[in-house]
Amino acid sequence: MDINKKENSKIRQEFRIYSTPTLLVIAPNGVVVREFRENLTIESVESAFVSPAMAQILRGLQDRRVIFLPVAAPDWKNASSVKKTVSGVGEILRTSVRIVHVDPTDREEKGLLKILKVDKDENESLTYVLSQSAQIGSRFRGPLSRKYLFLAFQKVLAARSGCGGAGSGPGGATCK
Repeated sequence: MDINKKENSKIRQEFRIYSTPTLLVIAPNGVVVREFRENLTIESVESAFVSPAMAQILRGLQDRRVIFLPVAAPDWKNASSVKKTVSGVGEILRTSVRIVHVDPTDREEKGLLKILKVDKDENESLTYVLSQSAQIGSRFRGPLSRKYLFLAFQKVLAARSGCGGAGSGPGGATCK
């Protein structure tokens, strides 16, 4: 956009654009997720865009869903059993969860793996349960039971509702 044109003054003021070059990366919901006001490089601009898995996570969060995030390469220990367990529980909770599988050998997911602190040389499956606020509610290494995945889902819901303690008051008998 030409910041000197009068018809662009409202946008310029809204996003506080007073100099060039300025590059804003805007999410579908209108939030500015990154801004570059100087020193534009290809590497810095590339870092503003999310990986395919991160895009799925963000869509799920925008839909206010709990995210089941299994991280495993196809040849890792327990990869197929974890995938089966997560898919089974996900089918039961289909309106409340989004499942996003991440292959740690996928170079596009390097940034997400760094956030999750996953070592790409790992050889055992990891599963994360993310709350609607993108907080890691639970993290499982290796085999995963349906019971523990359901409990992790309930833990996220309880934290969101203010329940989760014992006794009277928040988290007490009234939250059951």
